[in-house]
Amino acid sequence: MPSLTLSSASLSRNSNPWLQIPTLQLEHLVTTSRDSILNSVTPQTLSLYLTGWNCFKAFHASHNLPFPTLDVLTISNFITFAHSIQKIKSSTMQVYLSGINFFIKLSSGSPCPALTHAHINMLLKGLRKAEPRPMPKRLPLTSDLLARCIETLRKGYLSPSTDEVLESMFLLTFFGFLRCSEFTTSTLLYDPSRIIN
Repeated sequence: MPSLTLSSASLSRNSNPWLQIPTLQLEHLVTTSRDSILNSVTPQTLSLYLTGWNCFKAFHASHNLPFPTLDVLTISNFITFAHSIQKIKSSTMQVYLSGINFFIKLSSGSPCPALTHAHINMLLKGLRKAEPRPMPKRLPLTSDLLARCIETLRKGYLSPSTDEVLESMFLLTFFGFLRCSEFTTSTLLYDPSRIIN
């Protein structure tokens, strides 16, 4: 996993015990400890956390707020700004807040209580309810759709033997309530142990 270091300038110097180390030897231990904590998170998650942290910093800069301001009102305003102006979904905002909390814990050793405040949770819930529901990516196989598939196969779609195999597979899957993974392979490689004889 690639090592990622956290810039001291991005955290508050007043509340950061990592920056109050008296000896060079202890400073090395603190750096190693911080790097180990950063390595405990997957690179993808850490990337999202950094994006949230940078978005939080940009919000502070654009509104001339001292960074980081961690009260409930500022965090509520940040969430509302990110959702309404920057069009960030509530689910992404939740990840961003987790990232902010992660870096606050890394900096001060304790979580930010304002991030788990009831007001913040209600705000996120309200924003989530106001978002349009996404269309399902995979629509269910209905009996009407199955009938049209069978009709197409019976008119001759591929070769007669392939059409019969597909029809049998469709009917077995539909009436057997099978999931996709129960009748298809997950790889492009041929595996004779998965073939029904």
